[in-house]
Amino acid sequence: MFTHTSRGMTVSGEGTADVMLTCMRCLDEYCQHVHFIIEEELHPEPGFAQRRGADGFEALGEVCIRPDHTLDLGEIMRQHIVLHLPVKPLCRTDCPGLKELHPDV
Repeated sequence: MFTHTSRGMTVSGEGTADVMLTCMRCLDEYCQHVHFIIEEELHPEPGFAQRRGADGFEALGEVCIRPDHTLDLGEIMRQHIVLHLPVKPLCRTDCPGLKELHPDV
């Protein structure tokens, strides 16, 4: 959902993604289902804001509303997906690991 604010706009919503990860125990790749929630406030680009007489908007390189009034949500979604990835990825909770799967290793 997009909501217009006095400084820009608020983007909120939720999504899911399937991400390929490597299990930290057995080193096999597996697909992790990730659910994420987005709540971000976005502002016009600095040059655009200054032309309109506003100060304090995002620095260069951050996600912002472009002068042609477009917005690329790709970076916002990527950041939220990465934030919701497991710190210690496991293909399953009872993964036996390398030694049990491959005793000669």
